[in-house]
Amino acid sequence: SLDVHHCYVRATVGVERMPAFSMAVLKPEPGNPAVAARIRADASAYLRPNDAGDAEGRRQVGEYRRLLAERQQDGASPPTGGDAGGDGESNEVREYRRLLAALQDDEGEVE
Repeated sequence: SLDVHHCYVRATVGVERMPAFSMAVLKPEPGNPAVAARIRADASAYLRPNDAGDAEGRRQVGEYRRLLAERQQDGASPPTGGDAGGDGESNEVREYRRLLAALQDDEGEVE
């Protein structure tokens, strides 16, 4: 375990790997409370408190898992997690979006 503000470095220069070494990094400067307050205020427009979305998030994950289990029981293959579409989005993410859209169609807008 390293002390706070210390790290190990493994660097490559060109094609040659340099020996590992340890170093200390500068400690952060004290922040500006006014700037921190402004950032928190601006972020509050699109962030929720830590516990605000927990119940809804658990419900959505549970519903996704239930629908996925039903799909697998019906003989459909599970999502693989690989990128098959070439758009950078995995099959698993696409399947989640599809199931979530189906939920929204059944129950209205999911918040």
